[in-house]
Amino acid sequence: MKCNLSSDFNKMPAWAMGVLLLLCSFSLHAQRFTKETPYLTSIDVKTMGDWLANAPMELTPEAKSKAIVTDLPLPGGGTVTVRVEKSLIAPQEVYDRLPDIMTYSFQGTDDPSIRGRLTLSPKGVEAIMSTKDGDVYIEAESYGSALHKVFYKKANDFPHSDDDARYPDGFEHKHTPDGASHQHEADPVAKMMMMSYNIGAIRREFRMHVIADKEYSVALCGANPTRSCVEMAIMTAVNSMNGFYTPEMAVKLNLTANTTIYLTGNPSGFAAGGGMSNPEWIDESVVHHLFLETNQTGHDGTTGGTDNAIVARNSYDVGHLFSGRVGNNLGGGGAAYLQGVCNDVFVNGLGPIKAGGGSGVSNPQGAGWIDLLSHEFTHQFNADHTFSASSGNCANPNQFNGNTSFEPGGGSTIVSYAQICPPQNIPNLGNISYYHTHSIKQVDDWIEGPTATCESNVNSGNSVPVPNANPCGASFNMPTRTPFEITGSATDANDPATQLTYCWEQYNNAPNAFNPIDGPTLSAGTAPDNFIYPIFRSRFPSSSPSRTFPQLDIIASGNYNGDAQTAATLTLNNWQGELLPEIAGKVTLRLTVRDNNTTSGGVEFADATINFVNTGAPFALTAPNSGTLTAGNATTITWNVAGTTAAPISCANVAIKLSIDGGLTYPFTLAASTANDGTESVTIPNTIPNTTTARIRVECGTACFKFFDISNSNVTITSDCPATTNNICPTTAMSFSQGNAGLNLALNNYFGAPITSNAFNLTANSPTGPLANATVQNGNTCQTAWGGTENYEVLDFAVSATGNYTFGEQGGQTVVASIFLAAGYNPAMPCAGTFIGSNSFGAIGGITSSKTVSLTACTAYKMVVWTVNQNYGTKTINISGAGSVYKSGVAAPTNTGYTYVAVNTTNNQVAVQNATANFTSLTAGSYQIYGVSYKNGGPTPPPNADPSTWIGQTVETILANNCAVFSSNFKLVTVTGSANNCTPNLMVTGNVTSNTYRSQGDLTANNATVANGATVQFISDSGVLLNSNVTIELGAIFDALIQACTQAAPENNKE
Repeated sequence: MKCNLSSDFNKMPAWAMGVLLLLCSFSLHAQRFTKETPYLTSIDVKTMGDWLANAPMELTPEAKSKAIVTDLPLPGGGTVTVRVEKSLIAPQEVYDRLPDIMTYSFQGTDDPSIRGRLTLSPKGVEAIMSTKDGDVYIEAESYGSALHKVFYKKANDFPHSDDDARYPDGFEHKHTPDGASHQHEADPVAKMMMMSYNIGAIRREFRMHVIADKEYSVALCGANPTRSCVEMAIMTAVNSMNGFYTPEMAVKLNLTANTTIYLTGNPSGFAAGGGMSNPEWIDESVVHHLFLETNQTGHDGTTGGTDNAIVARNSYDVGHLFSGRVGNNLGGGGAAYLQGVCNDVFVNGLGPIKAGGGSGVSNPQGAGWIDLLSHEFTHQFNADHTFSASSGNCANPNQFNGNTSFEPGGGSTIVSYAQICPPQNIPNLGNISYYHTHSIKQVDDWIEGPTATCESNVNSGNSVPVPNANPCGASFNMPTRTPFEITGSATDANDPATQLTYCWEQYNNAPNAFNPIDGPTLSAGTAPDNFIYPIFRSRFPSSSPSRTFPQLDIIASGNYNGDAQTAATLTLNNWQGELLPEIAGKVTLRLTVRDNNTTSGGVEFADATINFVNTGAPFALTAPNSGTLTAGNATTITWNVAGTTAAPISCANVAIKLSIDGGLTYPFTLAASTANDGTESVTIPNTIPNTTTARIRVECGTACFKFFDISNSNVTITSDCPATTNNICPTTAMSFSQGNAGLNLALNNYFGAPITSNAFNLTANSPTGPLANATVQNGNTCQTAWGGTENYEVLDFAVSATGNYTFGEQGGQTVVASIFLAAGYNPAMPCAGTFIGSNSFGAIGGITSSKTVSLTACTAYKMVVWTVNQNYGTKTINISGAGSVYKSGVAAPTNTGYTYVAVNTTNNQVAVQNATANFTSLTAGSYQIYGVSYKNGGPTPPPNADPSTWIGQTVETILANNCAVFSSNFKLVTVTGSANNCTPNLMVTGNVTSNTYRSQGDLTANNATVANGATVQFISDSGVLLNSNVTIELGAIFDALIQACTQAAPENNKE
């Protein structure tokens, strides 16, 4: 991006006057955007601070009427527009003492499901931003540097190998014949039956006191730390923690004014090493908090000092030790007593249990540190571990709780033991941190229970979403070993639909630790068949209210009916935590809906109970599972009814549908309702395009719940219809006012079905060039040390979702595969381009069977596979990850056109069609934006399609009568209404007199002057643009507000 005020400033809205200087020095240093290899960008922190100083305080009347908006960088160079509000996480006196720090919350404007926290300090910008593509972290490369790292959180960024949830008096450990389980016999809260969460209308605030040891101070602020530096580091961490607690639980942690900080020495009770094998963090915290009730200490840890104030027991609600000591625990860790917050009861005679928390790592900052603190503090709110595994770090029986073990294996959520319980880890976690629904319940139960009565309640003005786990009134009876799909819904009184996210999770706990994922060792009748155990993994919240069990890409991988033995035999990827029940019983699924409100998150749940009936065999499609079909001809579909016509399943009729993208979407209906008798003759319409990736699906149920099966492998369809499968990008949900210029969407499209593998045919005729790999294992530095040249083949590809992707060789081949950013790649000098990663490192003998890399959606990549000593042959690479993978650079087929349509979600009818994705003519409503490949020439039949005739037609009608293929994905767009008395787009010029100027679209000032003494307000639904020739004189009062143009202008909004 060129930084030129005269050419660029006229593109920047008034609310982003600081954005130009903030982001004008973007420079690309890396493209594998993780903590180790982040995207680097230069940020003018002072300019950003000057602009954000105008932000209103959250939960104030000003915050409802005034918008301060800025752009934050994304990994890879994009930006996201957010609305920023000040959010104090300490008393005002702390900010008065430390004027160089300010803490903020923010919410996305175009995509309101984006939310996060931001801190400005002398260190730089530190922010955590939750997006549907992953959690984004922004942090200074070094203290005070303008250069900042922008990266996605890694799934295994938890910085410790163990933690310790302690059980205070009241937890009675009972032993059963099946092993130990924790019984909450003396905990009255555990016996409460919560009918709902009802979280969001009231924000619950807690006072938090922190003790920082010397090692923490040195780790954060160098060999000669200052109190102000350390205190600002603690404030930064707590603000980031609130990025999880506040939107997920409507909980906010506020530091006390008297944080205890040791700079040059620790008090006598602190062990030299810290950690779990020495006097531990939590007991140190408890004992020292009791000591601080009557004693002051100095920064050097000696008693009788005056630097650290007395800490009265009634001055805080929860206490925690921030440590840089790791003791004998490699990498450090954390420990916390349950039932701590607000609880003054002494634990083990040492001191108040509410001070019983401590965390220590050698580098206590950044994404992993925030995850660790968010795990340990949640223990203090009485939330226990959610894992159910029995291996690795999960093997410690003292850390397993049968009442809270709602996740299979090591789990994947914040209070689980994600990725530290091999071999029972849940794979491919993604890069989003969130709480399991039971963790939210435990925290809420504790806060609303009889012990935790110390919080300060703040009326947030937010409404709680209202979920429905069964909006169709469906029957939840189905056969065992059969895939199924469930869809819920939700409404929210004051948040747009695009702000809501949905999370379906199994809500059955495991009273005893067990191993549900060691596929080859399982046999019939073992743990996964027992319905009191969790078998379905948690998956992060999504904008879709639907979930398929198992995931569709796993089902499409082969003849898989959800049992571990078959998955292991087929060598499927990422099936752990995706098993299907094999015996009769009931499974509870909980739908948790979040409104992602950054100041006081609204969260609610609804349950559905699935009754699995053992009919002796799975409901299964038996033909076609391979072969070739011809469009226009009839074919016979057969399936195993498996007793599903009998009660209680009572499935009398089924639907038969067709996919042409390998089984991921089913837009074509071959039979809407036919008898569930195991056979049906259907005609493949001549409007179905040529494809080698067709699948048939037979399903029974409603729009809210259905069980089904699909073809085991791809089927070929020969046809004269040239339209082809396609996908659009980006698909991030957005919201605009009617007529907003942002509705002229910039969309890309890819032709062809998603791929799950690619065969590289390496021959002597393949091109030659230097072999490139990593210098060290998992490194991001490229080398061509092999010398000479090797033959190679290339896959050009892109991915649908940002996240982690695994590329694995198939069948014990010797394969060297490296991934590069497509832009700038030169096969003669591969390392001159942007290197993402390789499965090979060092000498070529260093070859691993798979490689996981972080990739960005809508970005072109190249995978290059070389021979090693000319070992020719076909080398197959399997690909799986956070989203779908598409071949890029594929040309549109001959005799086809491409267009975009907006489908009204209310009636499934096309409202607007436009070849360039310009949807500024849309009226208020909710729309799904699709790309469409269609026949526009060549011989007939089938006839050529005319997209202009599709207005008012349903998707089903269009597909039934046209040679057309809708994209496998869509972009959700919400259009809000605008009043007729607001100017659609307003231009203000000349001498601007005192007035309020309103526009439902862009409000632009050109060659204009706001003179001294004038009071001017610009109000726009979308954005205010000031060209570089605009002058605002000293003494003028000028406001630029982003709000509904009909909304009353606030009288006190003067700056």
